[in-house]
Amino acid sequence: MDWRDANDDDPASKKCLKSRELDDHRQTPYDGESRKSLLLRIEDKALKYAQQLTAMNKPANRDHTSVRNFFEQEHPPLLAEDQRFIYEKEDLITLQPGREHAWLDGLVEWLIRKCH
Repeated sequence: MDWRDANDDDPASKKCLKSRELDDHRQTPYDGESRKSLLLRIEDKALKYAQQLTAMNKPANRDHTSVRNFFEQEHPPLLAEDQRFIYEKEDLITLQPGREHAWLDGLVEWLIRKCH
């Protein structure tokens, strides 16, 4: 849309780039849709996406600790500045529901750490 506005020879159209009010009252919307309705559609989709993200499974404490330990090993898989995300547990999701009380998983992880 900005490209079309910038290449438009109509001086009134160029003012629309500087004024939301003028843009809202524009007589010729783009492809049958005004910028305002397009922005409302984008906002609606962004909100739906955010709701889907918040509804996803959060990692169990044990799972998060296990992954964090993997990143904190002697030779980490990523550079320090690239692995900061792992410390933001609230930003992480799992593909499998958290299993806080999966005692067998905990036992296997404990045995692996002891044998390693």
